[in-house]
Amino acid sequence: MPKAPSFSPVLKKLTYIHEVNLTRSEFGGSEFGGYPSLKQRSDSYDIRESMSVHCGFVRGVKPGHQTGFEIDDSDLLEMETCPGVVVASAVFGSFDLIRQPKNISEHAKKNVCFYMLVDEETEMFIRNSTDLDDSKRFGLWRIVVVHNLPYTDPRRTGKASGSRIRF
Repeated sequence: MPKAPSFSPVLKKLTYIHEVNLTRSEFGGSEFGGYPSLKQRSDSYDIRESMSVHCGFVRGVKPGHQTGFEIDDSDLLEMETCPGVVVASAVFGSFDLIRQPKNISEHAKKNVCFYMLVDEETEMFIRNSTDLDDSKRFGLWRIVVVHNLPYTDPRRTGKASGSRIRF
């Protein structure tokens, strides 16, 4: 779980909601993101001093384990030991090309960790079309395969990963 949300001049207290006995609402949702009512979902977009948000990452012993967004232990260890700033992105379903960051200084290359979250399908595409080495590096990106995706729609999974995963 994130130790704290990113800095905000407004938000002071953030609570993650994980319902043990989920009840499906008429407005969709999933076990991963919960089943917020339309009002709860709408309220989550209005940044206030104190907020509660539905989040599947609150399950499990630690992020990436039994959360509906599984990450291999070796990848979690790599992410936990990043000495500096983390830049993360995601591609699921092999829909997008992975582009390399441009104009990155040598200092940044040594102090910034670049993680690209992908599913098995995208990893296979990368392996078949590029030189993905044993260190799981593709250019500046460290490829991190995510298992047990929360949604069948790759775009929806990408949105969930980008807005909720924290290292």
